[in-house]
Amino acid sequence: MNTIQMTMRLIAVVAFAFTLGAPSFAADYPQRIAAAARAQKAALGKLTVPLLRRSPGLGREVVAELLLKRFSDPLDSIQTSGLPAIERRKDRTDFVGKGWILHVDDDGSSVRYRNYGYLDSTNNKPLPLTQRMSQDMLERMGMEFIKSRLSDLIPLAANEQLLPFFTEFQVSGGGSTKPGVAPIAEQVFANTVVFSRVIGGVPVIGAGSKIAIIFANNGKPVGFDFDWARYEATGVKQTTLGITEINARAAKLSAVDLKSPYTKMTRFECGYFDFGARRRDPLAPLQTACAMHVHKKEIVDADLFAKDPASGHTIAAYMQAIPLGSRPAVDSKWPEARLLLGMGLEQLGTRPINVHN
Repeated sequence: MNTIQMTMRLIAVVAFAFTLGAPSFAADYPQRIAAAARAQKAALGKLTVPLLRRSPGLGREVVAELLLKRFSDPLDSIQTSGLPAIERRKDRTDFVGKGWILHVDDDGSSVRYRNYGYLDSTNNKPLPLTQRMSQDMLERMGMEFIKSRLSDLIPLAANEQLLPFFTEFQVSGGGSTKPGVAPIAEQVFANTVVFSRVIGGVPVIGAGSKIAIIFANNGKPVGFDFDWARYEATGVKQTTLGITEINARAAKLSAVDLKSPYTKMTRFECGYFDFGARRRDPLAPLQTACAMHVHKKEIVDADLFAKDPASGHTIAAYMQAIPLGSRPAVDSKWPEARLLLGMGLEQLGTRPINVHN
């Protein structure tokens, strides 16, 4: 396996930490579906977009103190009451209370909170899958929570929008692997709505610029994640490739053979690409990319596969972010960008922002 394959596995690259560990049913909002359809036809249509630089966040200690005070009411479904255990790491501070956790990453621009005690309590009764919350309801409740409790930590510039991206549900149940055993009825335990940022009409893809709000089945918020760097203009613009050029570039850089009959493209999205706090190069500008989500089938038993196409194979999921700029900007954390610039895969070290037209 080459370096790109190792670093571009789906889970390693773009997983946004809002899942709860159980099987999920996800559904995209119409605007995400429409944006993906446009990307497949024209990428960004050879649009010229401004490159953006990341502004410093408020700081981990400042954000942590603000949130601990804001949610100190012990009767709230999101609460930070009591004296939590505190662990300060190089790039993250963890607060662990009675039934709740709070992680503050980076410079305070990335936060994760869960009230597992409430989720596991009798207040959160499981519901049949058919009774899960609707997308419209989750969008309304999520936006209300953001506006009332998090708006100062998730600022929107004049040219930015916050739009619902997709919903996800924590579900248990399903069929048994034992013959003759009746399936367990599927039930919903938690409901998540994820929002994303649009800048100047260009959607932001990747793990960053995302907000997730988690609700118990009674409608009470029980968790939230956000990865929300502040961005400002660099004064430099980047011309993006058309669909033919980006497809050719993707074929050269792909970790898998895109023409193989055992390879399936499951999603293709284009926009600004935000790696998120844990993978972002803080010195690199926010630039454009097309993200390819690909499933690759590996035949492990040819005879079994020949008899039953549903058996005898494994499926691996990949995601690669292919730079969309005609000439990418330097980004030390982005292997494809470094390869396109002839820099190889070695660490580049500290250097000022270097952007190219």
